[in-house]
Amino acid sequence: MTSAAHGRIAYFDNLKYILIVLVVVGHFIDPFSKIFGVYQGLFFSIYLFHMPLFVLVTGMFARGLIRSDGRFRIARVLQFLLLYVLLYSGIYVLEYLAGKPVVFTPWSVANASWYLLAAAIWYLLVPLAARIPLIPGLVGSVVLALAVGYLPFVGDVMTISRVICFAPFFLLGYRLEPEALQRFFDRSIGWKIAAAALLAGAFAAPFLWPRLLKLRGLLSARNSYEVLDHFAAAGAGFRAVWYLSAVILGASLLLLVPRGYHWFSTVGQRTLQIYMWHLWSLRALALIALVPLTAMWASASPLAVVVPLAFALGAAHLFALRPPFGLVSERILSWGRGWTISGPAAFRLALATAVLLPTAAWALSGQPLTLTTSASPASTPPASPPSRRPASELDALTFDAPLAGATGFATSRIRLTPAAGLPGGTLQAGEPFTIRADQGDTWIVVAKSSGGALDPRAALINLADVVPSLVLSVETAPSYRSGTAILDQGTWSDADLVGINARFATRLPTVPVSLATAQKVQLAQRAALAEGNTLIVYGSWRPEAAQQALAESLVAAYDAQPGVREGIDGDGWDLAWFLPSAADSAPYGDRLELSLGKLSQTVRPWTPGEPYRSTQADEYAMPSSVREMSRAAVSTINPPGPQQPAASAPLTEGARRLIGYCRGAGLSVSPSAWWLFEDHQARSWQRPADVSGLMITAPR
Repeated sequence: MTSAAHGRIAYFDNLKYILIVLVVVGHFIDPFSKIFGVYQGLFFSIYLFHMPLFVLVTGMFARGLIRSDGRFRIARVLQFLLLYVLLYSGIYVLEYLAGKPVVFTPWSVANASWYLLAAAIWYLLVPLAARIPLIPGLVGSVVLALAVGYLPFVGDVMTISRVICFAPFFLLGYRLEPEALQRFFDRSIGWKIAAAALLAGAFAAPFLWPRLLKLRGLLSARNSYEVLDHFAAAGAGFRAVWYLSAVILGASLLLLVPRGYHWFSTVGQRTLQIYMWHLWSLRALALIALVPLTAMWASASPLAVVVPLAFALGAAHLFALRPPFGLVSERILSWGRGWTISGPAAFRLALATAVLLPTAAWALSGQPLTLTTSASPASTPPASPPSRRPASELDALTFDAPLAGATGFATSRIRLTPAAGLPGGTLQAGEPFTIRADQGDTWIVVAKSSGGALDPRAALINLADVVPSLVLSVETAPSYRSGTAILDQGTWSDADLVGINARFATRLPTVPVSLATAQKVQLAQRAALAEGNTLIVYGSWRPEAAQQALAESLVAAYDAQPGVREGIDGDGWDLAWFLPSAADSAPYGDRLELSLGKLSQTVRPWTPGEPYRSTQADEYAMPSSVREMSRAAVSTINPPGPQQPAASAPLTEGARRLIGYCRGAGLSVSPSAWWLFEDHQARSWQRPADVSGLMITAPR
């Protein structure tokens, strides 16, 4: 081996070392990102570029699949398929040994073993890619990747989304000469400094602009644009920006990769065994409750933050040992090494794969072949979700009590426009104000030290101020629970929203909701009152930190208590359906926790100057207690798929009436909780705001 070749090989070994370390770190820190906020930003920055570059390298070293005599090395495809089945099966064996319910569906890849299946598919398509010129192939693959996100069936089935979305990088790598690439990125120190600055900026960006984290679901290339929620229509634009970022950051890393052999060069030669073993070990650690144990330690010591990173770096280097960890993968990669098929046969096989693979993915997904421009991943969306529109285009509705005089809250920092003789000013996130006048698409408001006009889409309103017939049981709401396990919301409690109500001059719970949601609750309450019933409100808004604490508490209970797992898993349900997260709608004011009561006396219309109507009602028998987070509270027999409603679960009369009133008003019941109602239209109507730090408290 010449020194030039020696250096060339070392360069790519060093690159693969860096990439596999990033892969392992990304996988290990992801489960801890809700415990340690720093990992959310680190995960985002890694996923901006590491997999596109990894796939580019995969394509670059696929050039040898077509021999000089035109025959195709089919053995490599079969080897990677076998490695995929082995990795996937190993994960499920661990699940089985841990007593988890196991459904073996290797055609639907919901875990990180997807890369091996995708690589086998890309290898299978090489004879087709070899006949397409670089520019048309690259442009066509990018256009396809941008367009495919609008199809709802795109996802885990046959890992079709990732195959298509990363295909441009594989094609580019396949056309690049390794020697030429190494020479191109052998630049002066000035280039390296600029590259380092770009990478440093990429890792700093999510901490400087936390809103970037909302795009995290896009970076896995696993999902359709539904994951972008009300930004789904612009999904192609976001993906294009991601591709551009991946190219720039990938090029920056290529400039910084060390030349020559180093102690880590050998590790870079063994990425496949590291990839497989770190996934097995990560799943094993998850099954022994490493995440909740670390969360408990984190509450006692800040040193806990280093645990996931230490495990990741240790795994990346430990699993490079050969033996023992390379024995299985090396044996498989040596199996059938000489198997080839003719060039024409390989081309026909590649063409059939290109046609049949998406067709099979669509058929196995069971999804309709329609475009998607909005999302509601946690529950069944309305049949015809309304398009985004200004406040003045909300359906005209008169509340029982007028908007003028009601209390509202800013969802973010808002600059008030001078109006109606008021000087303007600035509202801070969570700051209360009083609505002086409602002008449709504008509210004239007065706050403690400012006053002026604002857009109602940037605010929440106190529901109790405009629908004064609701039974407000926020203060007496039961604890969240899953079976016998009581769940924790952290330092925040429902009592933080109980205080003196300015309109009624009495102590009442504050119920912050969006204007669009308040309208729907008003309609549902009128339907209930007409039949001698009333809605009972147990909760609405809560801060993101409380939502995260609740999620962590449920995970800890699920991992530690077999009874909780038994109450959650089964009939297609799993923890994800019951797990609240920061992405939940609670901080946005477009969800409510409701029950239904039978009126014990007639409710007469409220008139200005009267106190809040303390409606008396006897609560109906319900399938479970409010805030139960297990299968005892589900509203459908099985989890629904996207745009595939599941059959209703057996419900009590009270639950059926409650759901009927709310659905008739435009609210959607959560499949996993008969008591949780969401307003999908409100999220698309509201002006997006970063609610991560929003805190609302009732006046004392």
